[in-house]
Amino acid sequence: MLTVGVCVLFAVMGLRLAKLQIADRQMYQLLASDQHDLQSRLMPTRGRILIRDRTDGKAYPLAANRDSWTLYAVPKDMDDPVKTAHELAPVLGMPDVDLVTKLTAKKDDPYEVLVKDAPIDLIKRFREQPMRGIGYSRQPARLYPEPGMGGQVIGLVTPDDKGQLTGRYGVENAFQEVLAGKPGMLEGEKDAQGRRLVFATNNLREAVNGADVVLTLDRSIQFQACEHVKQGVLEYAADGGSIVVMEPQTGAVLAMCSYPDFDPANLKEISDVGVFNNPVTFVSYEPGSIFKGITMAAGVDAGKV
Repeated sequence: MLTVGVCVLFAVMGLRLAKLQIADRQMYQLLASDQHDLQSRLMPTRGRILIRDRTDGKAYPLAANRDSWTLYAVPKDMDDPVKTAHELAPVLGMPDVDLVTKLTAKKDDPYEVLVKDAPIDLIKRFREQPMRGIGYSRQPARLYPEPGMGGQVIGLVTPDDKGQLTGRYGVENAFQEVLAGKPGMLEGEKDAQGRRLVFATNNLREAVNGADVVLTLDRSIQFQACEHVKQGVLEYAADGGSIVVMEPQTGAVLAMCSYPDFDPANLKEISDVGVFNNPVTFVSYEPGSIFKGITMAAGVDAGKV
């Protein structure tokens, strides 16, 4: 009887170990990885915004993704914050006095941002020559590789309270749910000290990445429209102007651009938040004489003119 009991016990343990090593292997690898690895598996990758160019048929990104690095300090872990500040100053190009103040202002300070969106060369420098109390972290950021192609159409993103990029204005906002994807989730049991119980039931639901959005805009026509509306506004000292090009057969918008506009990659240069609004869709406009052109076009289309 004892032999049977021992055999059953070993069989149960074997099945449990098999589940841990095979069925749940991916999840426990994730638990054993670093915090960044864990976050990357639970945070979805935002989809791109694409337009096609009729000259070559290829899709080009108006909005894509890149890595952004933050260099930070943990003053409480430093042996001598003042000495560290003096060593850091020439590397970061910051005054010694400012760094000394930042690193010594609070007792047992756990975190101080030194450089946001730090150049990768600076991060490599600290990878190769680590300093006690200095760390870096990677966050997702947006890349806008086609400046001057209609920032008001594209829109912009800002991080929410969970660090996930959220669309504001333009296509980034209108297709937020499609582009954002769905965050993952890691559920499990913990002990009284908050430590995860390895042999407890744990469930991993990985993030679902966002989908790409392909616009009807034609890259070549959009570029020309943006260039011409800018030139026209500047030449005639107008308050602003807009150009919309549509395909008559389908109603597809081939170009939509206004001026003044903004560059989503350089939000610091914006002094008036009103420039975020797309005047084509946001501002009411009395048609007036422009309908004469529509009437004439109808006549040409009907062969009467």
